[in-house]
Formats: sequence, C-alpha cells, structure tokens
Amino acid sequence: MTHQERRRWPVLLMAATVLLAPVGLISAQASSPTRDISTGDARMHVAGPDMLFLDGVVIGGEQYAIYLSADDDGRWLVTSVEPIDRRALPKDVILDMAELSTRGTGELRIENIYLDGRFYSGTVAFNRSYRQVEAYEFSSTPQPAPSQSALLRQLADMYDAPASSGEASGNRSGETSVASSGETTSPQDPVIQRLDEYAARGAERLDRLETRIDELAHRLDAAMADGGAAVTRLINRVDAAVTDGGAAVTELMSRVTAASSGSGGSAPAVDDIAPTLSLSRARAEMATTDILDLSAGIPVSGSWRAADTDNVSQIDPDARFAKLILPYRQDSRPRLYRVVTRAPGEGWAGVGLHLSVSDVELPAGYGYGRSILVWLTRDVQAYGQETTFLEVYISYDDFTMNRVAQSALDSDLSVTSALEVLMDPGAGILTVAIDGVEQFRYRLNLPQGAGLEVALRALGEGEFSDLEVRRR
Repeated sequence: MTHQERRRWPVLLMAATVLLAPVGLISAQASSPTRDISTGDARMHVAGPDMLFLDGVVIGGEQYAIYLSADDDGRWLVTSVEPIDRRALPKDVILDMAELSTRGTGELRIENIYLDGRFYSGTVAFNRSYRQVEAYEFSSTPQPAPSQSALLRQLADMYDAPASSGEASGNRSGETSVASSGETTSPQDPVIQRLDEYAARGAERLDRLETRIDELAHRLDAAMADGGAAVTRLINRVDAAVTDGGAAVTELMSRVTAASSGSGGSAPAVDDIAPTLSLSRARAEMATTDILDLSAGIPVSGSWRAADTDNVSQIDPDARFAKLILPYRQDSRPRLYRVVTRAPGEGWAGVGLHLSVSDVELPAGYGYGRSILVWLTRDVQAYGQETTFLEVYISYDDFTMNRVAQSALDSDLSVTSALEVLMDPGAGILTVAIDGVEQFRYRLNLPQGAGLEVALRALGEGEFSDLEVRRR
C-alpha cells in the first residue's frame, strides 16, 4: 500500500480506532481490564506519513494520548497508549493557520497561532549547534487577511464562510465595516466564529476529519514538490512534539533544519543528525512487535516454571546466577525491549535482562558472554538500605562484568514494574525507563552485528511476563 492509499481511510480509521483502543490499552497495561472510553473531545493529528496521533481520548476518566502506526504490510496498529499528565501547550490552541519560515540568521519565525480569540506571532533563536533555544519572543498580532493567507482562504472554503465580508457590500478585502447595531466588525469575523465553535465542540469535529486529513496530505505533497523537505519534516512532527512531555519550543527546535551556510550550502536537519530516538518517538514509530515465547526458554541454572507462553518464574530462592535462554536474532538496528517483572522474595534479590548475547561458552558463570545486562536489584548489606536500584552492566565474557550506570528508584522490587530498554547499537546509546518514566540515557560501546539470543536473569526468586521487542 502506498502513502497516498493510506491517506484515504479517515472514516474507517475512526471506527477502527474505537475497536483497537481497548486492544492497545490491554497491550500497554496487561494487568488492568479495559475501562470506559470516550472520544467526544478527541483531536486527531497527522504525525508522519505512516503515523497518526489522537489527543484527548478519555479512558476511565483520565486523558490519554494514542499513537497509531502503519507496519510494513500497511496495517494500522495502536503502538502506544500514554497518560497525559501535563500539557506543553493549551488544549485549545489552533495551529491550522500557523506559517513557519527561517531567517538567514538561523531564527525560526512562527506566525498566526490562534489562542483564546487572538492571534500571536513570534521568533525563536537557537545556539550555534541548534540543540538549545537561546531566546524566544511572542506577541499579539492582527488577524491575517484572507487575501494574504492561503491557509485562511482554504479554511474559509472548508467551513463555507465568506473569504471577506466586504465581497457582499463592495468593500475591499481587509476593510472593516459598521453593522446596524453600530458595532465594528472585521472581514474575518465569520471565520473566527467558526474556529471558536470548532475548538469548543470536539464531537462535531469528527465530521471534518476526512477533509482536514486530505488537506494536510495535499500540503505535504506540495511541500515535497517544491523541494521543502525540511518544512515537511517539521509539519510531520509538530503535533507529536506537543505531547512529548518536554517544553514545546525545545522539542520543536529539534525538528528545525539548520540555516544555510555562508558558502551557500545547506546544513543537515537537526533531526537527521540526532544521536538516537527518544523513548516517546520509539514507542510511536516502532510498529513491528516480536513476542517472545517464555515457555520455550532454555534453563541454564535455577528452577524455572512457565505458566503459559507469556509468564515464567524462577522459584529457587537460593539461586545466584539463574538464567533462562531465549533464542532471538538481533542486529545493529535500534530495538525497544519491554518486560514486566518483580522479585517476590525478601532480602538480597535481583531480576534483569541480558541483551544482544553472543560468544557464550560457560553460560552458568557470573557473566554471560558478550552482552548488556539491565538489572533491578535490592541489597541492604551493600547499600545500607532497602532501596531498589536500576543498574547497567557490560558482560565481557562468562566471568567478567562491570557496572557502568546506576540509578536509585522510588519503588519496591517486590511490586511489579514495567522495564523498557531502548538499545541503539549504531549510536552507542542505551535508554532505560521504569513504568514509563525514563531513568537515564547512557552512551557506551554496545555490541555490534548479530546477537543470537536474549536471556532472563534472576538472583533468588523472580517473575517475568509479557516480554516483547519492538522494531521498525
């Protein structure tokens, strides 16, 4: 299926979304039953040629962000369901008429942002590396005239509003007139009134989705035809950036193309040279999921019991280097590993995951060939407290491992936690999150080339479930 063909399904997709949202919720929160879902105030955004983002979906009384991505076969899947605990921008900000441009000095100009009945425009300045915002300034600006804004004219046509109230009375576009009541009106008032209704009544907006998505598709195609590849990338990512949890302007900065150099050549886009994916972007874009069968694991040491294909436990409280081998071929492309785990016992305990394993000769040893171990542990004797620690080890062979990163967690190791590891061997960056919260991003020499397996590891009793690997 081509990108053009994937754009022609808005009405069907909305129905599919209602059906798939519970499936996505169960996938993301396996331990919780499906709750009431409301899409009355939902807003859909195009977040890329093969990705959509739904904002404002209410599940069990709480707001969630839902990402949908197309896999290699053109099937649309719910790839992430994330709670929205804060907003970088007001919910009712409207960017439909926003126009973006860059200046020769490398500044980003954003015009015609509509919020709370007024328009705003401003400038964002970056440092020389384009990785940090140095200054930004926004102020209220006059309403754009339809004759000066192609986007405003298109919106006027979309909502059957006159492009200029002066057309019926003979006034020139952009002039004001006096109504019979004596109040001054502007040519854009019909459009602004409809925009206010559009923002206030979310349920009615679903009827406009097909027209809006087609319009966005035309805009993207036109931008590509005009050679505006950088602007196209910015449009593709701007809605997703708003929900990424960081400051909106900072995230927007990471999508802006570097200004032209003095010699006339163009510097590469910041997004093209970013060292690795963010967790949020990986969750949204990695649409292919490999489910590992835990019941088919090969025990090396310890006493392992599989309840089904999705659940396995190490039940020997005295095991020190218990390992369960899971054959899974890996290469140097980024992958997102996910597993739900806990250590139910007391005292010294640990559970973890060996990634990209190779060159194993004596699997029962302290190390495990060449691999990376992401480890959750509790050791009162070593650390003097019951705190759970998240650690990363490099295993050089079957006997030698070195700890390279550590983070104290505000959680109990005996309580179930969701461990996520984003591994990018090409960039040499490992990103680790617990229960959806990123704990650290660490640069190290990750194994390159083929890894033949992953392995579960436990110190004492350990429980593991829902092990999956996501990739593009």
